[in-house]
Amino acid sequence: MNELSGAALPSQTLVDLGAALGSDVPFFLSNGSAYCTSRGEVLHEVGCVPLASSPSPVFIVKPDPGLSTARIFKALDLSNLSPADPDQLLSRFVAGTQTPDDYLNDLETASFAALPLLHDLKRRLQQLFAVVLMSGSGTSFFCLEPRAPALLQDDIKSALHGFPVGVRTYSAHFINRPADAWYQGAPGTAG
Repeated sequence: MNELSGAALPSQTLVDLGAALGSDVPFFLSNGSAYCTSRGEVLHEVGCVPLASSPSPVFIVKPDPGLSTARIFKALDLSNLSPADPDQLLSRFVAGTQTPDDYLNDLETASFAALPLLHDLKRRLQQLFAVVLMSGSGTSFFCLEPRAPALLQDDIKSALHGFPVGVRTYSAHFINRPADAWYQGAPGTAG
């Protein structure tokens, strides 16, 4: 927005404007590592967590069907929320001492009930990765810590052979940026 308007709006103003567009938008205006609360629009920068500097790729796995976020939140059983303390979890991520059990998403149960094939997809992916977690209310998963070195997208496709719906996979890396600077592309790519 700053580039398009020629103005230099402060980061917080951009975050506030982004929140008016959608709950997840402020995260994409963060420095890359942030703890988001409320609907996702309240942003707490946490600096570069050790996980974000890992050379291992992050795999995003997206089945073709989607889910309505409103439907999943209506189906959410508040009595089944994780008892884990978010502040303690965050401190482990910042210190780099998190375990696979520290990755939580209370919306998974409601999403799996709405679209049971998501649970099967997660089980298949857990054969390849130590961490498999649905992103938000679904239906994409992010996968970390490959169980085999040099895991490739073809390995994922092979593991998903015969899955009843189409599934797309993407390889990505964490990125962080300095405050008040925009993300730069990797060397040799467009920024």
